Amino acid sequence: MPIPPTTAVVVDENGQPQFCEQICQLPVPTPRSICECSDDVTVTPWKHISVVTIDGRYNVCLPRKSCPCCSAEWTPEVKDLLLYRYWPASSSCQTLYKYDVFTSFEHMKVTAPAMSRQAFLKMLEHRSVQAGRTGSICADTFQRSFFEFCFCQYKQEDMCQVHHFVCPACSPDMLAVCCDGNRKHYRFSKSK
Repeated sequence: MPIPPTTAVVVDENGQPQFCEQICQLPVPTPRSICECSDDVTVTPWKHISVVTIDGRYNVCLPRKSCPCCSAEWTPEVKDLLLYRYWPASSSCQTLYKYDVFTSFEHMKVTAPAMSRQAFLKMLEHRSVQAGRTGSICADTFQRSFFEFCFCQYKQEDMCQVHHFVCPACSPDMLAVCCDGNRKHYRFSKSK
């Protein structure tokens, strides 16, 4: 039976292995210094959140870095989470999605357009259970976050002036054109 990531095995004073709870923190780098005091800062767990990756759901804590001298604190903000490729499902960051979940779902929709969102999320939940983790993944939250992610990717490409339907090899005079009234986005993405 798999041991969940929140459980550790320790040896007691009698030499017997025992289970104990451990707190897992989200792996985001913390800043080197948060104040002008000494380097005696502590990193402690802050609030409990869930993170969904391609390997399923994890229950972790956000880190908090604090200085005991001046009471300065640092906790990751939304910009920090986005920098390390975590997509927040809400402004309170109770649920985070790793970018690899969205890109994998997008690639699956390209290669298997009939695959449903529910089937993809059931696969992620099954991976969680196989690894000893529990918890379901909300399909509505996933869909809303995925649509927000896709829209932001589109806006980023638009700001960077990425034109998917312009051939850089034969611009400005196109040598060949293929007209298809029923062109699907997944066809274009698959054929590049």
